[in-house]
Amino acid sequence: MSFDFYILHLSAALMTERQQNLIKNIIEEYIEKAQPVGSEFLSERMEPKISSATIRNEMAELVKSGYLEQSHLSAGKTPTLKGWQYYLDNLLTRKAPAIRRNNLIRMKTGKREELREHVKSCARKISELSGQLCVLAFSDHDFYYTGLTNLLNQPEFGDRTVVHDLSQVIDHLDKILAENFNWLGKEMKILIGKENPFGDFCSAIFTRLKSPRNVLIGILGPVRMDYRRNLTLIREVGKLIR
Repeated sequence: MSFDFYILHLSAALMTERQQNLIKNIIEEYIEKAQPVGSEFLSERMEPKISSATIRNEMAELVKSGYLEQSHLSAGKTPTLKGWQYYLDNLLTRKAPAIRRNNLIRMKTGKREELREHVKSCARKISELSGQLCVLAFSDHDFYYTGLTNLLNQPEFGDRTVVHDLSQVIDHLDKILAENFNWLGKEMKILIGKENPFGDFCSAIFTRLKSPRNVLIGILGPVRMDYRRNLTLIREVGKLIR
């Protein structure tokens, strides 16, 4: 067991139920609104009810521990990468939200080129439903992406620095996918922070389709993405492509 692994799980064990509830509420509100979250909002939302003063004290502790950070523009807080990782590891509700399957494209095994075009059509639909970039890798040197306009409509990409970072990723997407095609494996992976080969300013969800064999499909977006919904979209595609 590595020292980092031990520290991560020790800090998880030390976090109180109230602090866990706070982080969960802050992150889920931040996913929805893309705005720093303040104590007054949380005092109205949390159950059982907690005073704004108590919430501010708890939030200060979470800032000190590195899970939250102070917004420059308001008294509200936003999650750090450490906070996001804690949420994904411990607090993300895995129960899938309802997604109408007829919003996706059902595919049946057919001719290779026909199936390839069907997978691309499904990727375009995933991008539309998620508001993110959808990426396909048919091999380590054969890839396709769609939905850049959808991604750029996200609030984070009003920042020129973030747009520049994204353009660097797109320019080198072929190289990144080639280097990580085999590493991504068969299991669904959520990639953020240092583990994310695309950069720590964004996040990605990737899995490998059973049919067409060996094809990677992924969603690339800001760290503030709706992980529960996007995980469901990726899972549903795997069920529909046969």
